[in-house]
Amino acid sequence: MILGGHIVGRIAEAPPVVLPVVGQLYPWQTVFIVVGLPGLLMALLMMTVREPARRESLPSGDGAAHISLKDAVSFVGTRFRMYGSHFLGLAMVATLAYGMFAWIPTMFIRTWGWSIADIGMAYGIVTLAAGPLAAVWASLLGERLSAKGYEDAQMRAALISLVIAVVGAVGAALSPTPWIAVALLLPASVGTTAATGSGLSALMTVTPNQMRAQCSALYYLVVNLFGLTLGPTGIAVFTDYVFGDLGALRYSVACVSVLAGAVSAVVLTYNLRQYRKAYLESQSWSAATASASS
Repeated sequence: MILGGHIVGRIAEAPPVVLPVVGQLYPWQTVFIVVGLPGLLMALLMMTVREPARRESLPSGDGAAHISLKDAVSFVGTRFRMYGSHFLGLAMVATLAYGMFAWIPTMFIRTWGWSIADIGMAYGIVTLAAGPLAAVWASLLGERLSAKGYEDAQMRAALISLVIAVVGAVGAALSPTPWIAVALLLPASVGTTAATGSGLSALMTVTPNQMRAQCSALYYLVVNLFGLTLGPTGIAVFTDYVFGDLGALRYSVACVSVLAGAVSAVVLTYNLRQYRKAYLESQSWSAATASASS
């Protein structure tokens, strides 16, 4: 965001670029290429990651180290209440997060007249700070709740983080000044990041090792389908068809934040009981695996 805002500001007024084979690129296309190419280099770093030793596996009569996709789908299907409420609840968190990512810069431009470079810098710094803060917050909160005896500690941490995110997002959208809005974007960003992080960690805790990759893929599929679709589109629908005013974007952000947060809170609250059952089941697998190893 920090670099992208300045890149957009500089390239937007530049003439089209002509590349071999590709042909002419308009400024918005050039921006995508400039900010996207470094991602290819980052992806190459995955070649340095080693496969860890498998632990906490589902006991298998034939001793199989891997479980087929069919068996993984069957496993999730028989525990649909837990996995379904988990996926849907965190998908609503993603709806809030993606909606903010898509429209917060435009909200600052329309509401307070900021330039794309200015809001890119401010929101980028907020996001940069939110990442490590969310990791520390989610970890400490989960550990504290676990120490108090909560078997659903990680999901409770996700629920608490969601509340913080909604308060921050609504406060930022309805803020009387842009700088107060920037300050409130920090708890909004920390809350959404911590909630999804805690949720994914919780998912890995109750999913057998052999199928964590499949369940993670399914989790991201559902979360991104809902989040990327409902978040940005929902805010646009509110602006165009409910308020009918481009200047009311901030109120659209607030409305979608409240709606997504309310649905997520209800679903995640329901999930707590289902998660506790899954957690106790996973503990029996761990005990069986440890007994077999000894």
